[in-house]
Amino acid sequence: MDREDWRLLAARHGQDGEEPRRCRDCRAYWPCDFRLRAEVELAAHLRPYPISSAT
Repeated sequence: MDREDWRLLAARHGQDGEEPRRCRDCRAYWPCDFRLRAEVELAAHLRPYPISSAT
């Protein structure tokens, strides 16, 4: 999946407006596994390489 696919998945699995504790797509407790995975993948695109602690 590319970055746009992950972005769409994260948007689809947002917080439900009527019941904020639930995902609006899969109805699992929010944030659901799909949303968390999408956020991890999007964060990896922002920082694809580990930050070195050596100075």
